[in-house]
Amino acid sequence: MNSSLLTPNPDFGISLVNVREIPPPTAKDNAWEDNSDDRRELAKLWKEEQAEFNQLKRLARAIGIEGVLVSPYSASPDLKGWYVYCGWEVDSLSAQGWGLSKEQIRSINHKEGPVILIDYHSCSEQGASHTLAHEIGHHLYRLAQFTGKEQSTPVTETMKGFFPHDEYLHQSRDEICAECFAKYLTVPTIKNSIKRHCDSILRKVRVHNTNAAKLIESYRRQRV
Repeated sequence: MNSSLLTPNPDFGISLVNVREIPPPTAKDNAWEDNSDDRRELAKLWKEEQAEFNQLKRLARAIGIEGVLVSPYSASPDLKGWYVYCGWEVDSLSAQGWGLSKEQIRSINHKEGPVILIDYHSCSEQGASHTLAHEIGHHLYRLAQFTGKEQSTPVTETMKGFFPHDEYLHQSRDEICAECFAKYLTVPTIKNSIKRHCDSILRKVRVHNTNAAKLIESYRRQRV
């Protein structure tokens, strides 16, 4: 992790935002509930990631995401993050699958803008910061305002080559975009092909939201 990220970027234009307290293990977390060593290791990983996660959360808020919430668990073992275009689109059943309380669900439903949920356990797998950056990538794909025809265009072989072994990402340009920005925002040295793809997305974002594009580019410059 780049130590320069510990200094907030004034270009973001907002004050520090406190990250929600990491939720304690719940009864549903059977794999963790009875293993104190696993819980301690997970807490250690969160502590190591906290500074970068905080930075990404501030960035998310600055580009229009109204809430980033760390949930006790995910509604699906394969789903570590969830980008919701409008908070009021979150139905109670889906939110309960993420372990959210009724109060949290009501709070999300009152938000008219995008919301991101991050599985607490994502820190032990691909990393919570990576997961958050991936979901920010989905938001940038929205901000680029691709036409319906562009969105439905199949993923090219070149795009599949960015992540040749991850067939899940090959299903849509949205997923490719999201994972490219997961790299763009968290990894100092990335493939030139991935950077060029991100740059092309940001050019489209700039047409509709110049400030968001500038903030993403500024954040990237801190990584290299």
